[in-house]
Amino acid sequence: MRTHTKDTQSTTTPEDALQFLREGNYRFVNNLKTNRNLLQQVNETRDGQFPLAAILTCIDSRTSAELIFDQGLGDIFSIRIAGNVVNEDILGSMEFACNISGSTLIVVLGHTNCGAIRGACDNLQMGNLSTLLNKIQPSVYYERTVKENRTSENHEFVEKVSRIQVKRSAENIIEQSVILREMIEKGQVGLIGAIYDVKTGLVEFLEETFMLGDVKHFYLDVDGETSQAKAY
Repeated sequence: MRTHTKDTQSTTTPEDALQFLREGNYRFVNNLKTNRNLLQQVNETRDGQFPLAAILTCIDSRTSAELIFDQGLGDIFSIRIAGNVVNEDILGSMEFACNISGSTLIVVLGHTNCGAIRGACDNLQMGNLSTLLNKIQPSVYYERTVKENRTSENHEFVEKVSRIQVKRSAENIIEQSVILREMIEKGQVGLIGAIYDVKTGLVEFLEETFMLGDVKHFYLDVDGETSQAKAY
């Protein structure tokens, strides 16, 4: 299978890119991996790259986006940070992927049994990691349905916080990047959240988070103020 070219990228809509990822995950889950000549792909991408999507995911060793979505060299941008948090460096990478390199879809990919989420649930304090986990703490706060055992020992609590973190990261992207928000509003780029199940390999796309043409707010009101009433 050949890598994407400038022509194929330019004719790929955000919906098309999302469908490519759905199909890729189906192949991954069903052990139908596409036959690729990686050396050929090295040669095909030596003068340029035309990825269809930028995927923000965790550093967890089980969550390689290229494998999960059965993609090859030059097919996607893979942006990784513990807990799929958003900061200026992450946003800059996404702006490069979409505004300069032409990707038409952004995916915020959380996963089950996430160590960073578990650490935030336990309010873990450890060196520089604490600074990162503090960025996840609002997601812990917003989860209000679990009343008891709000720690990493409670699987249900951890998974609910993981979903909130995905939605918050998606929202942070449109709130903190004028470039990406305008591209989404113009229909040039789509944005969606998803959860990867480390037990099954299946990706669940959170359809309610899909943004294309219009942006959505989950935990902030239109003025950027925190709204407890909008907690998931």
